[in-house]
Amino acid sequence: MSTRYAPVSLAMVCLLCVAWPVKGEEVTITGTVTCPDGAPAAQAEVMTGYGPVRGEMAWPWAKATTDAAGAFTLTFEPERAKKSYALVATKEGFALAWERV
Repeated sequence: MSTRYAPVSLAMVCLLCVAWPVKGEEVTITGTVTCPDGAPAAQAEVMTGYGPVRGEMAWPWAKATTDAAGAFTLTFEPERAKKSYALVATKEGFALAWERV
């Protein structure tokens, strides 16, 4: 008997305002995580990081928990935004979801 999990959707309303930040300013990513039926995924964990790339791994840089509306905000140093990275959402009872940025 196998268990099936519906993926939690990382609906990236990612207002990824990476119009290169001014030196020293942090990068902020906001978005919403939804369930397959479109309902907000409250209390989902959202993380960002990268790796392994040429033996280098950084996971996670930043973590957040979604609010009742499924909204989250992640903030990290601008140097990290120079690499390709992934946003990952997890919620108990759902499959992992990710988005490459």
